[in-house]
Amino acid sequence: MTLSKSYKLVKHAITQKEATKRGLLDPKMAWNQGAEMSKDLANGLAEYLENDIVWLKVLLKQLPPLPKCKHPKELRDRCDGKWYCMGCNEDLE
Repeated sequence: MTLSKSYKLVKHAITQKEATKRGLLDPKMAWNQGAEMSKDLANGLAEYLENDIVWLKVLLKQLPPLPKCKHPKELRDRCDGKWYCMGCNEDLE
């Protein structure tokens, strides 16, 4: 897995978990309008997701910076029929 794909996957996971957390805490949703038990469950799940979000953000900070590679033609190669840059190991297709 390339570094740029790792960044994209972690950022996507953060976005999805934040959207789910907002949905759980939305006061217009049915589970936040009914019994107290369902509200408590939604709040507990939201707290659990917040912990995941914090850990994913820490993981994102620990990833090394993306290389500033311009993918020169002399550093391009094919592997299994796909082009990639040998300088930064990024897929080019």
